[in-house]
Formats: sequence, C-alpha cells, structure tokens
Amino acid sequence: MNQHEQRAFEYFAHRTSHKLPGLFDSPFWSSLVFQASARDPAVLHALIALGAIDLGKATRELAFAAERVRGYERVALVQYNKAIVSMGVHFKSRDRDAMRVALITCMLFICIELLRERFNTADTHLRNGLKLLSEMRREGAGEEKEKKEKGRVLLMNTELESVDDYLFEAFTRFNIHSSLFGQDTSFLYAIASDLPSADHSIPRAFTTFRVARLYLDTLINAIYNLAHQASSTPPGSPLPQHFKQTQSHLQSSVSSWHQTFESSLPTLTSRQPNIAPIVTPLLRTYHYMSTILVATSLSPRDETAYDAHTPAFAAMITQGGEEGGVGGVGGEVA
Repeated sequence: MNQHEQRAFEYFAHRTSHKLPGLFDSPFWSSLVFQASARDPAVLHALIALGAIDLGKATRELAFAAERVRGYERVALVQYNKAIVSMGVHFKSRDRDAMRVALITCMLFICIELLRERFNTADTHLRNGLKLLSEMRREGAGEEKEKKEKGRVLLMNTELESVDDYLFEAFTRFNIHSSLFGQDTSFLYAIASDLPSADHSIPRAFTTFRVARLYLDTLINAIYNLAHQASSTPPGSPLPQHFKQTQSHLQSSVSSWHQTFESSLPTLTSRQPNIAPIVTPLLRTYHYMSTILVATSLSPRDETAYDAHTPAFAAMITQGGEEGGVGGVGGEVA
C-alpha cells in the first residue's frame, strides 16, 4: 500500500467501520470484513475505496485540503476498479466461500455508492446482494420441498452464530432502511424459529436490544410488503379480504412487540446500561412509526389517512428529542 491507501485503510478501521453499524454492534463491520480483507483482494480493494471516500469527505471540511481530497478521490476510484476486476473470479465460481466474498464486497460497494450519492446504483447493488443471499440460503436449506416453501422468505436468526448470519443481518438491516427511504422490497423476513413466516409471533421477553430490534425489523418489513401489494392494486378496485386480515394481524403483533419491549426494558437496561438511554427512545420511535405505517398500509393513495395519527407523530418527535440527536432513525445502516 502507498501512503494514501494505508491512511484510507486506517481511517476505515478506526472511524468508518464504527459509524456504519450505528448504535447496535455488528460482527460484520467489527470483524468479518477485516478477516475477509486479509484473505481476498476484492474485499481489501473495496475496503480501501470506502475508507478513502469517507476520509475524503471528512477532509473537505479542512482548510487548504483540496489537493489531499483529490488524492483520496483518486485512491477510491483506482481501488474501486480493482475490486470490480477482482470480483470476476468469484462470479465464475459458485461455491459458498466465493458467494460469501461476493456478498461482503457487494456490501462495501453499496456503502461506496451511498457516500458518492449514487443512490440508484446503491439500490441495484442491494437488490443483487439480496438475490445472491436468498440463493445461498436456499442452497443451504437442503430439501427441495423446504426450498419451495421458503420462496422469497429469508429466515433470520436471533443469535449470530455463523458468517452467513453476519451477512444476513447486515443485508436485511440495509434493506429495511432502503424501504424507509421509499425503495420497494420484494423479500419477506421472518425469525427462523417462528414458522410459518406469516405468523410474526412475538416472544414473552427480549434478551437483548438487538433481538428486540430484529423482531421489530421483521414487522416493519412485513408492513412494507403489505403496503406495496395494496399500492399495486388498480385504483378503484376492492382490496382482497386477506389484505385486511394481514393488516389486523400485524397491528396485533406490533402491539405485542411494544408490550414485550416495555416489560423487558428493566432487564435490558441492567444488561446493557451504556446504550440503553439512546437505544430505548430509538426503538420507541420505530414502534410509533410502525403503528402509523400499519394503520395506513391499505390507504396508499389517501394522504388524509395520516391525519388520525397526529399523537403518534408528536410522540415520535418527543422520542427524537430524548435521543439527543445521537444515532436517530437514520443513524445506522447495517
């Protein structure tokens, strides 16, 4: 590595990798991406490119730094191109290790494009990554019948036990945020222990804040899927009855999530006291948002449907104030 590349790598290690997961720990960003970069040039080049772009953005704020910024931009472009070339080997191979490297590199590409404000390209990378992830999960399912039953349902584990789990959490988290910013999602997430996927049952207690967030993520994803289906119905056509049944079930599940979260909160706070003051209002904000989304999910063309939820909007603003501007709904990406 030359001086600029080394600086970009170090910046990623000490700054970028800590910013990306937000308030919740992510083994993908804390360990997996570094392990992969030590073994595979595609990941290393993409990692350096991402660090260079992030460092360049931070350097722009400094006076008399124009030449240094251009240097980091050149590093990012060269390393990004090298990563793309190196990826060719993994696209030719269809073994699971090659697919994992492709997914790790794809996640880095998504972040690169987001920082470059090329949002459509980032979304394309995300869609391709989700398709590859779904394919890898189906191949790992074993029985052909099980593959057919799962279809486009991706099963989430509440405990991170493998490299595949790290990848899965990172991509699904990104897709949730993509949905929040208006991108349609065609994948449905379900907790692995809660089959069938449409059940969305909530446990009696959450063991960690991450698990609480994971269950709420699956509900938000299901709500967006329902809203997308409703918006795809021709104007003036009656909605299928099962849409209303799904909405009612999701409303019940969102309410159950809130009850479980509040009852689990004393235990969660004692176990994770450092993040509790920030994570608690954040998850409550997500809950208020979920109640609004599910209540209006079958009225995609009626803006007046939101008028009845002014108290929930006000509660979101109040919770946002309690967060103190740290993290926030958009403060984490994976």
